[in-house]
Amino acid sequence: MTSIVALLLAALFVVMEGFYSGCETGLYSLSRARLEVEARHGGRSARILLALVRRDAWVLITMLIGTTLGLELATWVLDHQLEQWGFGPGGRQTILALGLTPFAFYFGEALPKELYRRHPHRLMGTCGPGVLASLVIFSPLVLLLRGMTHLVERISGIVGERAVDGPQRAALLSVLDEGAGSGEITPHAVELARNALSLQSIPVRRAMVPWKDVRFLDADASDDDQRRAVEVTSHTRLPVCSAGAVTGYLHQLDVLAERSAGPVLAHRRAVPHLDPELSVHRALLRLRISGGRLAVVGPPEAPLGLVTLKDLLEEISGDLGDW
Repeated sequence: MTSIVALLLAALFVVMEGFYSGCETGLYSLSRARLEVEARHGGRSARILLALVRRDAWVLITMLIGTTLGLELATWVLDHQLEQWGFGPGGRQTILALGLTPFAFYFGEALPKELYRRHPHRLMGTCGPGVLASLVIFSPLVLLLRGMTHLVERISGIVGERAVDGPQRAALLSVLDEGAGSGEITPHAVELARNALSLQSIPVRRAMVPWKDVRFLDADASDDDQRRAVEVTSHTRLPVCSAGAVTGYLHQLDVLAERSAGPVLAHRRAVPHLDPELSVHRALLRLRISGGRLAVVGPPEAPLGLVTLKDLLEEISGDLGDW
């Protein structure tokens, strides 16, 4: 391998590192609502990105594998070339630390992360197929890592979403009180932590809006009346009801984006239903898995209330106002 080829290969592997580290940041910066609207309009890249967002754990592991692999390959190529040039182990390590480390940090981490943070939809739209291909290529390794993680969880006794039991909770509260007493933890932080520890015991019915106070869209009304109701409402999401039963919900952006294209109910989405006695902790987990922002409490034919992600988070933080 010539010196020029070695340097070009090392640069290529740093670019590879930058691709994966940038895509990791881009994935977090994507707007799910925007992707859903674009996917409904037939956007191929939006459909790909939406599929990636829904498998964020798999994508994250894949991005970490790609980032690590790119840096390791760049290091190996340069180390091999420095050895060919006659440098000893100490000299090679010094040159790699002073030369490759800052170069890889800027071009493989800092710069791509900032670019993808500023332009997530544009860059991820271009890179989405590459990320999807990487998921397939690295899938055996991802499966192996996930299997090892589950094995470690079982051996260590950390299985699933286990609740904090009485002794553990008491110990945590004791540490919080001690920190607050010494001034190392603010009272507000202690309150947030206490609220978070209580989520397992708070039923979702306590956080819901009673159904009598919920504004919904009548599925049996005319299309013009439905469109007008969506346009004037202050809510971005409206449940849709027919004969008293909830049949889904509408996102205001979906309707406003297509003022003259098809019936309003063509944009109806499925809405999850939660048992009123389900804990707020489990309700948050359900919404996270489904990617939803609201859920109906109770059976669809006789709803008891409506709960949003904001309602659930306010059980931790208190009133969030308008978000």
